[in-house]
Amino acid sequence: MTTVRRGAAALVVSAVLGLSAAPAAFAAPSAPSPTPSVELPAGLYGKGDPTYDGVWRQSLALLAQDTAGVKPADAAVAFLTGQQCAGGGFPSYRADTAKDCDAKLPLDTNAGAAAVQALAALGGQDAVVDKTVGWLKSVQNEDGGWGYNPGGASDANSTSVVIGALAAAGEQPAAARSKGGKTPYDALLTFAKPCGGQDGGAFVYQVASPGIVADSTAAAVIAAHGKGLAATGGGTKDAKGTACEKATDLEGAAHNGA
Repeated sequence: MTTVRRGAAALVVSAVLGLSAAPAAFAAPSAPSPTPSVELPAGLYGKGDPTYDGVWRQSLALLAQDTAGVKPADAAVAFLTGQQCAGGGFPSYRADTAKDCDAKLPLDTNAGAAAVQALAALGGQDAVVDKTVGWLKSVQNEDGGWGYNPGGASDANSTSVVIGALAAAGEQPAAARSKGGKTPYDALLTFAKPCGGQDGGAFVYQVASPGIVADSTAAAVIAAHGKGLAATGGGTKDAKGTACEKATDLEGAAHNGA
């Protein structure tokens, strides 16, 4: 699921850095989800089972429309805002929004961060955005990062999408410090591999999962530049070329990742 979700982020790396790269270089999408046997709620994009990606795919659909200058349908926005739980977090999807979120329903930092990016871009949803940003800050790990679910080990993908959410909401990601005094950028740097050897310069998904690097590298490079899922060009082009260089800070690590 992480690979599928972050595949969209990989497509904007070239825009962030002024590079020319073919989307085929990144992870291919998985097979389409089976058609659900239940009726889908009004306003939800996509015909597949939304159990694991309802909020995520809705957020990306709204971001895509906003980026293209299209005003989304009110029902589509209402679906997304209605997925928020009382505490500010978002699950991957909840079918019955007439009831409070079940305490056993897992909350999803990726879904919440994507929703923040979409709703901040659309405007007029400050209350929802602020509540989710507050929730995201409350579940930040000691190392400064975030895991897929609150309490899980930090990973490059989740940390990156939350950085994008903080930036979209007008926050300074570097100012979001954990109880241990660490920032999201501190966490992101721990996933960067040194030059040399297999995948030198890439960002791993987790320190304990060094073999997963494609989507996590794309996500981390974008986040290192303070960008989100709808990143566009216009920044300073990286003039260093493509050689991996010894990096002591996140800027250098992002260059290597790119």
